[in-house]
Amino acid sequence: MTSSADFGNRVALVTGGARGIGLAYARALARHGATVIIGDVRAQMAEQEAEPLRADGLDITAVELDVSSESSVAAAFQMLEERFRRLDFLINNAAIMLDLEKPFKPFWETTWQEWGQVMDVNAGGVFLTSKFAKPLMERQGGGRIVNISSDGIWKGYDLQLAYFASKGAVAVMTRCLARELGPFGVNVNAVAPGFTLSGAVLDSEFMRSAKAAVDAGCALRRDQYPEDLVGTIVFLCSESSACITGQTIVVNRGSIMV
Repeated sequence: MTSSADFGNRVALVTGGARGIGLAYARALARHGATVIIGDVRAQMAEQEAEPLRADGLDITAVELDVSSESSVAAAFQMLEERFRRLDFLINNAAIMLDLEKPFKPFWETTWQEWGQVMDVNAGGVFLTSKFAKPLMERQGGGRIVNISSDGIWKGYDLQLAYFASKGAVAVMTRCLARELGPFGVNVNAVAPGFTLSGAVLDSEFMRSAKAAVDAGCALRRDQYPEDLVGTIVFLCSESSACITGQTIVVNRGSIMV
């Protein structure tokens, strides 16, 4: 996979980009020349992260975005239309898991409200942003959508049914969107990360306790960090992947091989 892409004059929206893996995606695209919009419900945090990156010469803007709200998505895309008149790359990274009050519990203890909340953000957000991206990408003759799924959709894990069900939905949506958007020149793919040492993971006692068991099942004996995922994102946005669509690429040290 190449990392020599030149994204000058390209516009990218990274949802959930205020921290962790999403922020790593935003940085990488900007460093390859793209104008990047970080869309996050934590608008103040997104702006705090964007400011020093702009000082380093990167073209990054922060905007408040709740991907589970149609009005919020509509407002963000109206800004894109008015300010940039295009969208080349949509990185659907926004998701909730550790954000829940009690993120790890048997499915029978999960409330219907919690189930809906996870589905609305993790799967509904992909639907809404892709729907609003379609007119922009169609008008300009193409674009790239990269959705973030999870390697857990193949392995199955306990205590997080809503999250992994939503990520399974994202993988299926990726294939369906690739079929529907292909005639407009839009490539739609997904990345399925494995256990990644983001800030949120390191802050979770449960996730830290699970690390040894996950590591034992990996072919590569090294840790995985957010920066280890960005090469795949850059590749899927580059011309090197022009004939790749409807695919899910797993990045997980060989924990699961598909």
